[in-house]
Amino acid sequence: MLPRRQNLPSSGFATFGLSEWRRQRPPMPPEHEGPALAPAALYDHIAPSVYIVIASDQPVELAERAAHAQGSAVAVTEHVLLTNCHVVAGRPNVRITQHGLSGKATIIYADPAGDRCFLRTDEMAVHPIHGVRRFDSLKVGEPVFSLGTPSGLELSFGEGMVSGLRLNEGVRVIQNSAPSWHGSSGGGLFDARGNLVGITTAGSTTVANMNFSIAAEDFWP
Repeated sequence: MLPRRQNLPSSGFATFGLSEWRRQRPPMPPEHEGPALAPAALYDHIAPSVYIVIASDQPVELAERAAHAQGSAVAVTEHVLLTNCHVVAGRPNVRITQHGLSGKATIIYADPAGDRCFLRTDEMAVHPIHGVRRFDSLKVGEPVFSLGTPSGLELSFGEGMVSGLRLNEGVRVIQNSAPSWHGSSGGGLFDARGNLVGITTAGSTTVANMNFSIAAEDFWP
């Protein structure tokens, strides 16, 4: 069963025009054509690009922990990151952190229906991914690797495989068995060469090892 779309509060986002966004958005990083890496080397290659996202409807540093939404984000330029809109919906005060460093972020584009959001931070430089791989080149059965913040555990790394390539309400979705849990939303799904292939968005609570990632390419419609 494919994940149901999140019911996101419309008040959480400004109005964004796709045609205008296409003129100003950063380009999609091209696919990196390097060799496949052993898991330990792959982790070192991709870990600098994945961040914790903390969002609240009040200043994050003042909010009670229970009032936070916590997820993950993946950097695609030195100041722009991808995440799921359901991580930040209705919570305009957003910060990104990694290894104790923290910076304020703002939502610069949102597609709530597709659960695709872009964040920008000007308070810290982030480390962009090495490349984005296109959905049509993925094969069922190939290894993929998740990296995110499940249950608040920063930079948790897991290995699985592509279990299926799906279409969910107009958005292409990678079904996979790489581990994810609450807090993984917005984190990255990578191939063995370190290309971003998807953004983790949902997992089954009833079927083991069934997780879903939005195709990274579809963040650039």
